[in-house]
Amino acid sequence: GSRQEITASLNRSITERSVIMNCRNCGAENEVGAVFCGNCGVIQSDENAVAPRVGPVGFSEAIQLAFQRWSDFKGRSTRAEYWWFLLFSFGVSTISTIVDLSLGLGGILEGITSLVLLIPSLAVGARRLHDINRTGWWQLGWLGWVLVIPGLAATALLWYWAAQPSDQGSNRFGPRP
Repeated sequence: GSRQEITASLNRSITERSVIMNCRNCGAENEVGAVFCGNCGVIQSDENAVAPRVGPVGFSEAIQLAFQRWSDFKGRSTRAEYWWFLLFSFGVSTISTIVDLSLGLGGILEGITSLVLLIPSLAVGARRLHDINRTGWWQLGWLGWVLVIPGLAATALLWYWAAQPSDQGSNRFGPRP
């Protein structure tokens, strides 16, 4: 069969074996057949309930998840989701800076790019910290750049934590992504 048929078949078999489904809106675990998500209250249907993820998040899926969940500071995100989005953000920022300098826009394009990426980056960062059972407030360490040495230490600590494996199973921030 086609790739879509194989994917649909795998999704059906995963769903049939699962006793939980994850809400597509917030990622919370819900029992199969639940009418509403117990976490966010969104109506559960075939369109917004998904079987728990199998396998790592790819580059395009990470970007899609980051922008879909741009204001979601709850739940958890995988290492792959965080690092792929960080790579994407770095690439987009680099390109916008080059275009900005080439066209002599005085930093306007880079400023707009930074504003567009700010909230999704903070949200995926908070969810990544949640995945290792840390509060998202640790991201305030980035503000330490005002004081250079604490800023370097905070950056090193945040990147170290972002590279750590996920907590096994659920933690105080929700189900494992």
